[in-house]
Amino acid sequence: MPSLFEMGFNYVRWYYKTAEDTLIITNYTTLDTPEVHLHVKSEKGVAYRYLITNQITMNVNEYELPVHVTEQNGELSFKADRSSLSAEVYPNLEYRMRVNGAQMKVGDETELASGVNAGDASLTTLQLDSSAEWTLTIQGLLEGGQTASSTRNFEEEVAAYRTF
Repeated sequence: MPSLFEMGFNYVRWYYKTAEDTLIITNYTTLDTPEVHLHVKSEKGVAYRYLITNQITMNVNEYELPVHVTEQNGELSFKADRSSLSAEVYPNLEYRMRVNGAQMKVGDETELASGVNAGDASLTTLQLDSSAEWTLTIQGLLEGGQTASSTRNFEEEVAAYRTF
């Protein structure tokens, strides 16, 4: 249970207080780019390991069609199967995910439970090496391709939303 929760126009923030440290988890969207950032920081600078799970669904019903995942230069790309309904309207729909500030090992639901097969739960897992601060960025691209990330930090994005 978080010790404190904060919500703004384009962000949410959780504070988790332990006996030795406070973890600050901030999730925020950007104004001018199609992305969301998850920023995690240890207030005392303590490096922790993390396991991130993310369920990807790119069709009307889960599990009917596969999601196609590729990894290149530390960035994951998720694309719908050509048979999915979204591919009829947005054939190049793509989500990109990357982590800055920690090394990651990509896995799936088999990392979490025995007796399951890869793809059974549409889960992507990211095992992060120890880090005191890191950011996960997800971009949503209707037409695929490359889009530069926002160069503004959290405080600047909050101010940009308030000005907008």
